[in-house]
Amino acid sequence: MRQHAALRHLLYELALFSGAVVRLGAKVSTVDPVNQTVTLAESGEKLQADVIIGADGPTGLTRRLLRPPVKEQLAAERMNMYR
Repeated sequence: MRQHAALRHLLYELALFSGAVVRLGAKVSTVDPVNQTVTLAESGEKLQADVIIGADGPTGLTRRLLRPPVKEQLAAERMNMYR
């Protein structure tokens, strides 16, 4: 099992063991970090939780809503070079 898959499996199992309700594949339309809620896109249902994990990737809704835009870096600016 790859590390990422193993981590996802561990988090899933721990969440279930702790009594969390896990909704896989739920599409979210809004995230409100102040009120700790998300709104589901299809039903409009609002869910409140102590912890909300938005695992939708670097271009996903969660990052766009919670982090300000980051300046696009040139490849040369991202490289670390050592001698």
